[in-house]
Amino acid sequence: MKRRYIWIYALCLIVASAFAGCRAEPPMDTLRKAMDKTLQIESARQDFSVDMKMDLGGASEQEQQALSLMRNVTLRSEIAYISAGAESAGDFSIHSDGITYEGKIFTQGGKSIMKLPAMDKYLVFDSNGYSKEDIDDMKELSAQLSTIMLETVGEDAITLEKNVAAESPQGSFKGKRISFSMSDTQLKDFVKKAAFLIVENDSFKENMKESIRMQMQMQGEVYSEAEAEKRLREFQDELETGVDQLYKVVQFDGMSFDYVIDKDYNIRSSKMKLKMRVDDPQTSRYVDMTFDMDSNLWDIGEKVKLDIPKVTAENSVDWSEADGFMPPVPEASVQQQ
Repeated sequence: MKRRYIWIYALCLIVASAFAGCRAEPPMDTLRKAMDKTLQIESARQDFSVDMKMDLGGASEQEQQALSLMRNVTLRSEIAYISAGAESAGDFSIHSDGITYEGKIFTQGGKSIMKLPAMDKYLVFDSNGYSKEDIDDMKELSAQLSTIMLETVGEDAITLEKNVAAESPQGSFKGKRISFSMSDTQLKDFVKKAAFLIVENDSFKENMKESIRMQMQMQGEVYSEAEAEKRLREFQDELETGVDQLYKVVQFDGMSFDYVIDKDYNIRSSKMKLKMRVDDPQTSRYVDMTFDMDSNLWDIGEKVKLDIPKVTAENSVDWSEADGFMPPVPEASVQQQ
């Protein structure tokens, strides 16, 4: 059951990565142009929120206990970035079933730095994907994902509304609203194509290897490049089978998108809503899930001052050595059967 939900979150991240930005022009041409333009933004401020809700009414008692902390999860963040995201600073909060974690997060020099209230020291991650080459690589991947998405949706399904009044932290503005939705069949087709494209991306592979390294160190295993390559290949080999098996139990109840684009073809506002059901065909039990994502972009191209802390050996700890420094994470009580 746990492995199934890991796949579900992986697929949702694949979908989200394509849309975050993500004469009378046809709506598809306008959206394509805006996606390309937004990918080229060097500096800006952005807020981001995700609300995930689970209806566990159709789940077993054991599943309800295991998933109780995921019943209502809210993620909020606001960041400022320069150098196309190579350097950034911002705040985040995670609220889960009455428990809230807040902190600050920074990126600089190929590292991610996190500060949590319960920790005296900064938590440091080595972050692949923040060099200019990696950022350019991810931009190209995002453009490819956008193309696959638009081809899957089709031009006739995209609607455009002009002179829409919109609000942002920078003030009100008028733009074009572009909306469309995807069916269960379209989403599954898109996610499968996108997944295979993503796992072959060089930057994604390097990030996966870094995740494998961190996981091995946390489990007390000795890391080696050969072992990381082996586990990465296993993940790639299992992908098609995993997606096909997951699609037997997952049904998407549609996914809707709404973008507001300013006169300079910047995507200033993005909204996404996804509903899905995970079925257990053997027991007829199910879990309904809803994801709401909302993002705003402003101060585009403006000079942004980042207050990034100076990290030293004395005031920081590496993620791989953080056991004992991290605040306790509550666990749901699960009865053993």
